[in-house]
Amino acid sequence: MKKLVVGLVGHSGSGKSTFSELIRERYEVSRISTGDFVREEVSRRGLSPTSDNITKVSNQIREAAGGVFMRALRGKIDANLESQGAVVIDCLREMSDYDELTGKDKDRIVVIINILSSDANRYERIVKRRREALGFSEEEFRELTTFEKNLGIEELRRIADYTIRNDDSKMQFEQDSLESLSRMEKEKEITLKKKVRKE
Repeated sequence: MKKLVVGLVGHSGSGKSTFSELIRERYEVSRISTGDFVREEVSRRGLSPTSDNITKVSNQIREAAGGVFMRALRGKIDANLESQGAVVIDCLREMSDYDELTGKDKDRIVVIINILSSDANRYERIVKRRREALGFSEEEFRELTTFEKNLGIEELRRIADYTIRNDDSKMQFEQDSLESLSRMEKEKEITLKKKVRKE
């Protein structure tokens, strides 16, 4: 049986978490968040969850995994695929992440979905989210965007199987996301297992 890995690509605030929540609400799919993974490690080390500490720890995780961040998540990915058969990874940042996912298992289908949104909308969402008590300045936003681009996110976006825009209403984004998932099932010849809704 083919196992499915959906790798999400997109800048911070584009809507990747919203997409992850949507697919998990409707299908038997597990989720692995690279951001949560890093923040958990920051907390484990007793550090404050500042942008600097998150970036520093993220780089250290990558270095410890031989320069491939996704390699640090290999155990989690394999375990989730074994139990669920499908996993959403939120998110991929560089081509080495993609290479790690595609080069391991011939019975694995890897689909890249690019979530695209304007800088203005992304910034607004990040400010509302306010992960840090001190807020998030426009300068920090520009630095974050540059950092993500330097990792190689643009290259990943170019090879994405599907692109979903998120600049309209949440309802429209959900509709477009479900349509893309339906296309994916037909084109990749796979079937996502729907969750049984409780009455």
